[in-house]
Amino acid sequence: MGEKIMVSGINKVVRGVGVLCLLTFGALGAPDPVRDYLSTLSVLGGDNNFYADDRLLRLDADIDGDGVNEVFITLGRNRNGKQGNAWSIYSVEKDRAEYIGGATFNDGGIYVGRVEEIHAYGIVSYWSAGGGEGQIMVTTLKNGHMSERSLGAVERNRETGVTKGRELLDKYFNRDANAPRQMAQEITAEELKEKYGLKVESETYSEYLTRESKAIDARLAAEAIERAAAKALPKMDESLIVDAKAASTGAVLPSAAAPVDAAPAAAPAPTAAPVKATADATVDATRRRNILISLALIVVLTTGHLFYRARRP
Repeated sequence: MGEKIMVSGINKVVRGVGVLCLLTFGALGAPDPVRDYLSTLSVLGGDNNFYADDRLLRLDADIDGDGVNEVFITLGRNRNGKQGNAWSIYSVEKDRAEYIGGATFNDGGIYVGRVEEIHAYGIVSYWSAGGGEGQIMVTTLKNGHMSERSLGAVERNRETGVTKGRELLDKYFNRDANAPRQMAQEITAEELKEKYGLKVESETYSEYLTRESKAIDARLAAEAIERAAAKALPKMDESLIVDAKAASTGAVLPSAAAPVDAAPAAAPAPTAAPVKATADATVDATRRRNILISLALIVVLTTGHLFYRARRP
């Protein structure tokens, strides 16, 4: 009797351990669209780093009416202007998460459900163009393919003040309308770091932009100083260029037509000493001027360097 009780207890323990293992390995092997999104992240604007104030948005919504939610994921600052965030959409099955397309809309400003105008399920969003005008867009999923189209424009007549498309806008986005609303779940950068081992910068995104802006301003200022200094350099003095023009042959050799015993021409008065004195004076004056310009250039560059260092954070 005691042996039967012991065997029964052991069997229960084994079954319990087996269930626990299945749950554990099942959880570890469960598809995770967030992990896939992080591994293939491509933010509009090109900055794929994560900053301390970044947040990931996840929205689970059934957009094709089959009773299974699709998963929409975006980074909070991954926006396409007034149109909203750029979302990556995943179809999640038991063993995998598959990227099926993208859509653009603002979180919290969407309708999810059946869209009568197209006789299908989808997500209705509003793309604002400013001034009370824009486009009402619908995103649908059919046979695993995403599509995005306009349901109609919202336009204001400048003469009458009447807004075309207002009824459609109120139908899906009026606060009092009985339309299903779904809000995205927020995942902070710290949570992403803990769960996925994500590298997160210590500064916020706005701090990074401020620091980068200061660095660009300082670099542009230094380049401007260097350009101004280059323009201040003197042009080459023509008085220092040696005249390499060849002397005329007739000035060196006697004329072929002159008689051999002709009396030599009188030698010109010596002028070497005055010419040399003039050249020396010109060289000294130029040298002094170049020294003064060099000193001024050194002062300008030093001032620019000190200004650049003072502007650095």
